[in-house]
Amino acid sequence: MSSMRFFRIRRKSDGLFSVGGQSPKFTKKGKIWQGLGPLKNHLNLLLQDYMRNLRFKRDQKHPYYESYKNFDVVFIYQECELVEYEPTETAVTNLMDIF
Repeated sequence: MSSMRFFRIRRKSDGLFSVGGQSPKFTKKGKIWQGLGPLKNHLNLLLQDYMRNLRFKRDQKHPYYESYKNFDVVFIYQECELVEYEPTETAVTNLMDIF
């Protein structure tokens, strides 16, 4: 049986964690990705959005050009690291004892 792994993205400068999404913010708690696949999906979403913004920036005839012409390209995770966790069993309690 393979062990389950969890992942978080931590910004090195302040130790805060990404909350994910298309415009990630950083908080003390952040988001926990339940596997490498979901984390890669998040990174691919950001990469696709980045490439779309580059096309808009280059294409002055594109209807959204005015919105993106001053877009500064900074990859948000450039100064981040991946933190990996493995869950560990800490206690066993009879389920009926918690009622």
